[in-house]
Amino acid sequence: STVTTIGYSSQGYTGTIPTEFGLLTDVTQFDVGYNELTGNLPTQLGRMTKIVTAADYGFLSGNEHDGATIPTELGALTGMTYGGYFIYTSKLEGTVPSELGRMSVMASRFHLNNNKLNSTIPTQFGQLNQMKSYFHLVSNQFSSTIPTQLGQLVQMITTFVLYSNSFCGGVPTQVQALSNGVATWDITTGNSIGTM
Repeated sequence: STVTTIGYSSQGYTGTIPTEFGLLTDVTQFDVGYNELTGNLPTQLGRMTKIVTAADYGFLSGNEHDGATIPTELGALTGMTYGGYFIYTSKLEGTVPSELGRMSVMASRFHLNNNKLNSTIPTQFGQLNQMKSYFHLVSNQFSSTIPTQLGQLVQMITTFVLYSNSFCGGVPTQVQALSNGVATWDITTGNSIGTM
């Protein structure tokens, strides 16, 4: 029979994420979060292009991927719509691939928070303009300025948060305008907004 759901969250699994998951191209729900998995995130996961949602609220979160980066191939999961793109609290480092901006039907729960991601937020994230709720990039090491393109997320109604990074400069007018319609909007806390 065809496997359509992988739901292995909170099972105490150790070791690395099997690259063979990439062979299961009919999977629509995927979750290996909140285990003790280590090593790199397999690039082969990008072949699972039918994934629509996490089976729970883990996806790839809450593991121990010390020093690993987010592979560009994960931007191929363009069918994900809601509940959600969770890769938080996993000790990931490095830059965020601009390819993640291809997930333009994502409507809710885009979480990359509580890692050690650095450099800048990709301008391509402005293409995530179907987002309505829970855009979380908090508690990383993003620096430089906030991209103006994030102001294109005009459908946001709740929880747009970028606090506790290392941003400098001002908040772009377009991004500031989102605060008028978003229930929880916080960019400035823990950043050096207003300085260069």
